Amino acid sequence: MGSLAKTRRSASRDSKSTTVKEFIRSSILRSWRRSAYRVHTDPDKHSLSKRMKTWLLFRVTLGLILMAAITSADSAEAPIPLGSSGPLTAYRVSAFLGWAFKIRNDSDTPRTAIYAINDWADLKVVPPHSTVKAGYVLGQEIPSFRFAPRY
Repeated sequence: MGSLAKTRRSASRDSKSTTVKEFIRSSILRSWRRSAYRVHTDPDKHSLSKRMKTWLLFRVTLGLILMAAITSADSAEAPIPLGSSGPLTAYRVSAFLGWAFKIRNDSDTPRTAIYAINDWADLKVVPPHSTVKAGYVLGQEIPSFRFAPRY
């Protein structure tokens, strides 16, 4: 009877060991299936796209700040005189992504400036001893500026 009990114990150990092995194998397969399923249904999968959007937004913001710094350093140049009409003098100044035009009045009375930027006519009243912004042109090429002829 001792040998029969011994074989029963070893058989139960074998069955336990096979059940443990099967349990481990099945739990590994279940966890693998869950992880594979989780890749497609993970609620945090949008966090990756949020991080990418944040990084992209950071790069765009940094680029715009850098571009503004470059153009502000570039705009520190002296204004370029374009022409004069009596006491009025027109200047071209580099601005953000383009050119700005300013008209200065050196007289003691307000003057009316009639001018054209790229053949678009406009009229401004310039106060005495001050400068007004006449216009802005977007782009790299240098636009044309002309005062109206005096009759």
